[in-house]
Amino acid sequence: MPSPNRVPGASAAGHFHIRASLSQKIPVFRGWQPPALRAPAPREDFRGSASSRGYDHRWTRLSLKYRRQHPFCEECERHGRDALADLVDHVIPLRKPFVGPRLEVGNLQSLCARCHSGIKAALEREAEATGQIAMLAVWVRFPEKRPVRLRAPKIG
Repeated sequence: MPSPNRVPGASAAGHFHIRASLSQKIPVFRGWQPPALRAPAPREDFRGSASSRGYDHRWTRLSLKYRRQHPFCEECERHGRDALADLVDHVIPLRKPFVGPRLEVGNLQSLCARCHSGIKAALEREAEATGQIAMLAVWVRFPEKRPVRLRAPKIG
């Protein structure tokens, strides 16, 4: 079995080349500091535990049931793509200023991680920035009603 550091076609004399990815990531030693001298980690971004945000055993059961009934990403299906769903998302989020219904099936959708962190996050930012929180449910279900800059480009 060839060595992982050898490039296929290397000379028989034993010359080999280090992979570019290995030479690009060189660890940098930053030095050790005792805990008293380290700056404390910022805690403003801590959202609280999952259970304190409303994700309890009832949510776990509901999301598993919903993903069994809707195994594919609903956003990808709207655009003619096939992708398995990675999670169940609230159409109207639970965080402020939105605070949508928590355990209603009509407020849920199955999404892949790409759509959840991409278009869904962009729609939430747009709704919050423009004060159109009520339109978020319409934008999610009907892509043609989204703001023009958040619509998917037409292919063909």
